[in-house]
Amino acid sequence: MLVKQLLSKEAPEPGPYSQAIAIDHGLYFEVKTSGMCADFPMNHSVQGLDSPDDAEGQTTRALANLEGVLTKVGGDRYNITSVTVYLKDMESNWDAMNAAYKKFFRLARVLPTRAAVGVAEIPLPTEKSLVMISAEAYVPKEESQDYNFNRELAEQEQSMEGGTGTGK
Repeated sequence: MLVKQLLSKEAPEPGPYSQAIAIDHGLYFEVKTSGMCADFPMNHSVQGLDSPDDAEGQTTRALANLEGVLTKVGGDRYNITSVTVYLKDMESNWDAMNAAYKKFFRLARVLPTRAAVGVAEIPLPTEKSLVMISAEAYVPKEESQDYNFNRELAEQEQSMEGGTGTGK
C-alpha cells in the first residue's frame, strides 16, 4: 500500500499538513482530505466571496476546494463517500450550509454520509470563518486521468522494493 501527498493549485495552500493524501489500493485510490475553509485556491481562480459572513458562500467555496484536490487523482464530488462539516454557530448557519451542500451534491446518485459538528471557532483564514469541511473519497483507477500521479506511485513503489526508482 502506497501513500501519496496530494497538492492542488485548485485548493488553498496548506500549512504544515497535506491538503489530502491518496492511498493506492490497487484498483482504486482512497483519498482523505484535510479540513477546507473558504480560502482562495493557490491559482487564484476564484475572487472574493460575495459576503464573508455568508455560511452558504463559504460552504460552496470549501466544497469546491475539496473537489479541486480530488482532481489530482481524476476524482470529483461524485467520488466523495463521507463528509464532516465543522460549523460555527449551528443555529444561525445550519440552513445556509445545508442549502449549499444540497446544491453541490444535487446530481449525486448516492449522497455521501455526513457528520456535522458545532464548534466555537474555525481556525483561519479569518475570524469570520464559519465553515470547515473534510471528506473521504474513493476514486477507481480507470477514472484517474493523472498519469503523472500513477507514475510517481510506481516510482515510489520501485524505490521501496530496492529498484532504481526511475519508473522505466
